[in-house]
Amino acid sequence: MVVSVVRLADPQESLRQAIARCDGFARLNRHGKVLLKPNIPTGFRLPPYGMTTTTSILEALVRLLIETGCRDIAIGEGSIEVLGFGTKQGYARTEIDKLAKRYGVKLIDLNEGPFRQVELGDFKIGIAEAVLDADFLINVPVLKTHGQTKVSLGFKNLKGCLSLASRLKFHKTKRL
Repeated sequence: MVVSVVRLADPQESLRQAIARCDGFARLNRHGKVLLKPNIPTGFRLPPYGMTTTTSILEALVRLLIETGCRDIAIGEGSIEVLGFGTKQGYARTEIDKLAKRYGVKLIDLNEGPFRQVELGDFKIGIAEAVLDADFLINVPVLKTHGQTKVSLGFKNLKGCLSLASRLKFHKTKRL
């Protein structure tokens, strides 16, 4: 595992530096399907920082992928619905929907499935096919704390790729 730490100045240049330092695009097939998985926990009352992947980072990443020659780029999230506000409202509140339109990026609500059953040890879990069909998945989490772990990093963010039944199964176990 390689980690790259860069002080944020200009989002695109800082991200370019971080990706270059860890050779993050080494296995990127510019002709393949690229899926970005941000952290948009809900579409209801989102704070601008600290909980949600910032649109400026996503835009910088999209621009770097386009610069590299990628054309089949999608953003996928499966937000928890609160009071009727789910993934689509999260895309609108963060203006990711405008970013997607500006750069020709597809938006996917991973909650809508379809899901493929995958065996994971003693569990069978449903994972969104859009995630499994991607040639290159870029996880764009937010560093934060969470009740099930000390810090919430990339692994916790991937719960948004699971079917609701699978998420509930993991919440009941009190384990990630």
